[in-house]
Order: sequence, then C-alpha cells, then structure tokens
Amino acid sequence: MESLSERVSEISGYWSDKRSSYLLIFSPYFDGRFLYPVEVKSYLNYFRSRLAAQTADIHAKDGSEFSVCALCNSHSSNVVNLDQVFAFATFDKKCFLPGNIDSVENKKKIFPLCPQCYKEMSEGRVRIDSVFTDAKSLHGIRIYVVPELLAGTSKFVKASTIARNFVQKGLEREPYISDGIMRMNDEVVLHFVFWEKNQAQERLLLMVEDVPPSRLKRAEEAWMSSAEATGIAKLFKEYNKSYPGSSILYRVLGLMWSKVMELAGKSEGEQNYTRDWMLGIEGRILAGEHINVEAVKSFFVSRIQGLCADHDWVQKSSKYFARDIACIVDFLYRLNEKEGSL
Repeated sequence: MESLSERVSEISGYWSDKRSSYLLIFSPYFDGRFLYPVEVKSYLNYFRSRLAAQTADIHAKDGSEFSVCALCNSHSSNVVNLDQVFAFATFDKKCFLPGNIDSVENKKKIFPLCPQCYKEMSEGRVRIDSVFTDAKSLHGIRIYVVPELLAGTSKFVKASTIARNFVQKGLEREPYISDGIMRMNDEVVLHFVFWEKNQAQERLLLMVEDVPPSRLKRAEEAWMSSAEATGIAKLFKEYNKSYPGSSILYRVLGLMWSKVMELAGKSEGEQNYTRDWMLGIEGRILAGEHINVEAVKSFFVSRIQGLCADHDWVQKSSKYFARDIACIVDFLYRLNEKEGSL
C-alpha cells in the first residue's frame, strides 16, 4: 500500500479520459508467479454469486420441476435465456414468437440455457467480440467473421497453417476482413453476422453462413478486372501498400457502402432503407447469389441528379464518383457471370 501511495499520480493518469471506462485490478504473486484475478477465490466466488443471481428459478414460478436446456438437453431448475448473452434475443417484439409478452413462460419456451451452457455461451461471446469482429469495413456496423473448420476439431493439427492461425487468432489486431482469409483454402468456411448497437439492444441486420474463401477470392478477382477496365486498379494497389494486411474485398465493401450511402438522402427513414438494401446486396455477394444489377444502376441514375446541383461537387468530385460507380456496376456484372458459370 505504501508503494501504491508513492505512485498515485502515475496510476490515476491511466483513467484520465472521462469518456472511457476503466477497471483497475491489483494482483498478488504466489510462489513467484503472477496470480490472475480468476485464480483468486474471493474474486471468483463473487462473480459466481452474480451469475447465480441472474438465473431464473423457473419451477418455483410456474409449478414445473425442471426446464430443458436448449443446447445440451439437460434438465435444470435454474435457467437463463439467450438474451443474457446476445441482446438481440429480445422478447418485447411481437414478431419474435412467442415473445408477445415478456413472461417466465415465454422465456422458458424460446431458448433456455442451463448454468453450464450459459457460462460457455458467455465465454464464446467474449471470444468473438475480442478476435472475430470486423469493426472497420462498414461505418456504424459490426461484422462477426467466425470460422468453422470443416475437417473437425479432431483433424485440427492437420489443417493448413493459415487456417489454424485464423481459428486461433482471428482478426488479431486489425479488425477488418484481412488478406489472410483470402489465402485460406476451403477446409474452412466463414459465417458473417452484421449487427449494430441500438441503445441497450443489438439489432441483427444480416447473417450469411457457410462462405468458402474461394468465393471471396472470385469476388476479388472480379473486382480487380473491373478496376483495370475503369482505371482505378492503381489506387487499390497503393491502398494495399498503405494498409498491409487488409484485403481488397474489405476495400470493395467499404467503397460500395460509402458511394450508396452518399446518395441515401437526409431523412433517417430513407437512410435506414438504403442501408438495409445495400446490406442485402453485400450479403448476396458473400452468399454467391445473383444480384439485380439493373436496380443498382437505377438507384445511381435516379439519385445522382441531386448531387449534380452542387456546383462545387461537380467541379471537384463528380469525375471520381462517376468512375467509382462505373467500376461498381461493372464488378456486379462480372460477379454474376462468375457465379453463374459454376
């Protein structure tokens, strides 16, 4: 404690930013080894008591003795629901059946979890948030990029080095779709979940499952062909030098997103509609589905007139905007041809 008093100015400086939250943990050493907080019994017991307090004693409220866990099928008298892990598992929306009423009976029906499964799901959520979250590709939207090893965990050692590294390390310190993903073969498939923070809830926007890396590679190849044809390939190569580790696909998704949202209008309703429409297109790119390019062209043609009324924009940005739009449209046509030829 005397040593802490001597360093109080240094320590207090760690939480000087009022906009951020901090947790300061002091840990002792045991037999010369650093002791982590979860190894301290009193610390662990405290959080176990908090975990127990969140569980619902279902049988005491509805008369039944046990509830069946939705994951492991075990019988438990204390269950929690999935909304304790993912805030988008909500019960206050009538469209979320049977969530017409937020009641014990409905929580029991939707997705009850026993204490052990709740613990594992919570740990998995923390893992995804820390290493498998793309927070840069699309402004305001987070993307979970979660790998699944098709060979199974029993053959994990035999998987390629790149695949093992991604399963273990995720996106590491660069939270975007990385170039390493493009270098994997199809022994791994990827699951994409697009969501945004909406006050206390998490709004699920789009989910695309079972995306093989080879499909992402074809998308990159189609884009580079379009980039060469429209004269912006050089810009993309320079961008990759400035941001090593990022994939071309990451830049493509961001460019398409920015150009469409630039024409989305000012009202919140119009922006939300345009955003969801664009997410649907990018979801089709990941899923390898046919894209209605005529609708994309109509969107650009009908809305670009508003920007043309701005003289400064016409002088400074119209040339590059038109070039980018031409590349996007050409890319979507090429992508339809590639997917249709498989």
